Amino acid sequence: MRDSLGTFVTVGNMPNSFLRLIDIVLENVSVLPKPILIQCINHHKVSRNIEDVEFVEHLNEEEYQKCFSISKIVISHAGVGSIINCLKVGKPVIIMPRRQIFGEHINDHQVELCEYIRSKVDFVFVFNTSKDLLSIIKSYDLYISVENYIPLFSNVHIAADLKKYLNL
Repeated sequence: MRDSLGTFVTVGNMPNSFLRLIDIVLENVSVLPKPILIQCINHHKVSRNIEDVEFVEHLNEEEYQKCFSISKIVISHAGVGSIINCLKVGKPVIIMPRRQIFGEHINDHQVELCEYIRSKVDFVFVFNTSKDLLSIIKSYDLYISVENYIPLFSNVHIAADLKKYLNL
């Protein structure tokens, strides 16, 4: 495991493919901080020989958590765990919801979660297209250059709200 990453991309561990997210990331690879680590089930379907881009299928829990901490940015599916991990380490949340219409999930709860969390947290960026992600990345320098950046997740209120919203 590396000691630092430019960009960590995760699609979670669902068996459903999320190639839409990976394709959008790869379209924007030239503007993303390097090196890039992409955690992707079925990555052999998208693996390409791209300089400074590594694909892995699985990470153990310790490696997975470390990736959130050592990355300059994290790009993720809109899973609750990934959102909370970003907030815990003070990273803006850059997420793309899986969609039922594309066979990426059984329903559109990730779209609903994106709307909900964006209403609660300023540092949530949702993208659905390559153009959306490019726009987010171009504005992202405003956030990673802030000195003495205080993690957004310094209290448990957001986690409690998420658990309440999800009826957990």
